[in-house]
Amino acid sequence: MGSYALAAAAAGLDPAVSNAFAVAPGAPSRLPFATQPAGAAGGTPFTTQPVVEVLDAVGNRVTGPSVSVTLTLGANPHGGYLSGTTTVTTTTGVASFTDLTIDTAATGYTLVATSTGTSPDTSATFDVLPGAASALRFAGQPAGATGGTPFTTQPVVAILDAVGNRVAGPSVSVTLTLGANPHGGHLSGTTTVTTTTGVASFSDLAIDTAVTGYTLVATSSGTSPDTSATFDVLPGAASALRFAGQPAGATGG
Repeated sequence: MGSYALAAAAAGLDPAVSNAFAVAPGAPSRLPFATQPAGAAGGTPFTTQPVVEVLDAVGNRVTGPSVSVTLTLGANPHGGYLSGTTTVTTTTGVASFTDLTIDTAATGYTLVATSTGTSPDTSATFDVLPGAASALRFAGQPAGATGGTPFTTQPVVAILDAVGNRVAGPSVSVTLTLGANPHGGHLSGTTTVTTTTGVASFSDLAIDTAVTGYTLVATSSGTSPDTSATFDVLPGAASALRFAGQPAGATGG
């Protein structure tokens, strides 16, 4: 684009200069990413949204007429879902996206830009990180409980963002308490554990009183709590004798 003129020269003759003229872009041919997507966290809009240009075959921006540009996922390493306004109409040859988001955290995503009559283009690879810690989830349910001895299957609690990605850091403290407690049992062991890569693994929890229908509740500051599946505490191995009824009312013979 711009204003051009041609100059003519020949030996022995006065030079000549043409009137100014413009060179218009050619037909739309390709769709390069002028701005690459970046700053993506699970379930929240990218902090740097992509911008796609419409160019002719030799790289001039085609400012008009307006066309529709659509973005789809190319490389999708973990089954993510692209949401937001994925089709945008160009303004002076540029499609500026504003609210794109991908739900699933993973490395190595790409976006593909398409528009009718042009060659598609693929973005640079980018990563989607987990969002802020939002909720707790029992990744391993408590099981195998007998009165007064550690569960054979200890609970595991994960820290998740708002769309279910595990938040690997920073470490936080997770506390377990009794939820449903049908017979006044007491939870013992290390009930508060610090997460490692987004997981709190408990190791020595026990409940003293055998009964059916217990639950555990996981809590951590700034996140939604979660309640375990119901589980039972069975009696332990036989260990002692106890007079459940005392002798009384005895007379000789």
